Amino acid sequence: MFATYNYLPVVLMTTLFTFGIGLGNTGMISIFIGQVALTIVVWLLRTLTFFQGGKSEFYSLVPNQRSRQYPSMWITQITFFMSCILANAATLYQKSEAPRSGSDPAIASKIYNRKSRCIMVIVMTSIFLLGMVGYRIYAENISGDGFIGWFATLIALALGGAGATLWWWASTQPNIGVQNMDIFGISQQLIQVRETDVKTMCELVPN
Repeated sequence: MFATYNYLPVVLMTTLFTFGIGLGNTGMISIFIGQVALTIVVWLLRTLTFFQGGKSEFYSLVPNQRSRQYPSMWITQITFFMSCILANAATLYQKSEAPRSGSDPAIASKIYNRKSRCIMVIVMTSIFLLGMVGYRIYAENISGDGFIGWFATLIALALGGAGATLWWWASTQPNIGVQNMDIFGISQQLIQVRETDVKTMCELVPN
């Protein structure tokens, strides 16, 4: 259980890559690319003497490898991933509706359900992010390193947040190919009832 928690970033990266390629989900693939880019940035920052801190397997991205503590790879990756989910849910919540969609009670109900799901995802993800990052700060004993520890942690949080902001910006651009991404299928609630309720009958015609 601890190993899964400690190596959660690489587990997320592997899962996103596998399902993204298998399902052709550009949203998952784009988040995976963002995680790889952040890994490189954190690795470069760790080469600076100012940020190095302690060295242990606990701070490594992969098992059986010793790595520097600061900036925290774990905090950076989890902040980025959770922030991407928050940004995606907020974008879908504010998604513009079709003209007169509110006049149809069935469609209005689906829109309401989608917005409710978005709010639920935002609340649950925020709680999970605060809890996981807070516990990680405690587990790494960042306060024991004083100013350096807290400064490096703020850098990790800023990297994750900035990466998610860049990802969100890319997801809203019409020419990049990842516009209106829906990672968890919320926008499927917008399928029009009249199109899905049409009865289809197959008739066997003798040769």
